[in-house]
Amino acid sequence: MQVYPDMGRVEKVVCPPAPPLLALPLLAAYGPDTVAAFEQAAQQRFDEGVVLLPAHPSGAVYLFGYSVEASLKAAWFRLMGHGLAVPIVATDWDAARDLARQSGVLLGNLHNIAAWVRWLIISRISVARPYLAGLGAILQTHADLVHQFWTPTLRYRGAVLTPADANAVHGAAAWVLAQYPNL
Repeated sequence: MQVYPDMGRVEKVVCPPAPPLLALPLLAAYGPDTVAAFEQAAQQRFDEGVVLLPAHPSGAVYLFGYSVEASLKAAWFRLMGHGLAVPIVATDWDAARDLARQSGVLLGNLHNIAAWVRWLIISRISVARPYLAGLGAILQTHADLVHQFWTPTLRYRGAVLTPADANAVHGAAAWVLAQYPNL
């Protein structure tokens, strides 16, 4: 037995060895990232945000941001010809990052909504499928509004957003989801 000044008397305890690391069952059940999974997640996060909006506007904005992020990523991979159920793997993310960088867009940690919307617009132009009648500019306006209030690190903050700001983000996210088939 040892005596520590701040802890008093402490007996030596032998812990059993840690079990081997196993894949998280829940994570495995979700499967890989795919266009279809992003589409489904975008709708689910939006619906969850709607439920939170009246009582927890900051939590709602967090979910609306993820909804928009997932929509933009799904739209970009769909534009690039990725099938709905084809896994999006590390090399696909690296390619997206590299191609964007060559066009002057930095996707960074891949959660930047403002970068993704610009990359989607540029990509549509580069494959000769630009948005019609100003849709790209309207999309950018809505995505930029969400980007002003959302970041993945919002989950670590006690941010308090006004109901007016949360409602504006809700409206922008709703527009993106409604227009997703045209993105």
